[in-house]
Amino acid sequence: MPQFPHAKNDILVLATKILSGIVHNSADYPNPTFDSAHLDARLNMLVDRIADRVSKAAAAKAAVDLEKAALAEVADEARRLIRLAEAAHHLDAPRLQMIGWDLPGTAQSFPPGQVRSLEIVEQGTDSAIMDWKAPAKSATAGKPDYYLIERRVMNTQTHTLVEDWGVWKDTASHTEKTLINQPRGVEITYRVTAVNKRGPGPAATSEQVVL
Repeated sequence: MPQFPHAKNDILVLATKILSGIVHNSADYPNPTFDSAHLDARLNMLVDRIADRVSKAAAAKAAVDLEKAALAEVADEARRLIRLAEAAHHLDAPRLQMIGWDLPGTAQSFPPGQVRSLEIVEQGTDSAIMDWKAPAKSATAGKPDYYLIERRVMNTQTHTLVEDWGVWKDTASHTEKTLINQPRGVEITYRVTAVNKRGPGPAATSEQVVL
């Protein structure tokens, strides 16, 4: 026994055959019992919608092609202006970076940006584990060579300064560090600064902790 199809094209072909067979064989398929008007209307609607989809798909492809062409024109003009800038300013990386361009090997023409999301993720009796994110990439921020870690220590009872920034220092090559042998019973604030050959970036300060 045949099964009713599920594929769109198969349904379309079958419906067309049914409609044609009823219309051309009215003696065997008399109206109103075999009224094909509803099927005819729905079949026409389906054909119109298929045509509309195909038309829109063609329009969408044309729009994508126009977008690609416009992108190529933007890229060509951007390259032209970069070549002019390189010719005008030669190897002056800061001037080229003003327009978002860089020369090979000049990624450190600027100090790094500010460290992001600095936090103490775990602390022990005399230790703390710090975690942070590298500075955001920017045309005016260089890549860090390392990270400088400093602390400031306050007396929790008198709220007076025990140790200022710069007295104690540590470094890290990655965006995390486990600090050991830290003073206990005092309030400690840590800060981390990204550094490269051009100098330090802005410091990022963590929350205060008491070990």
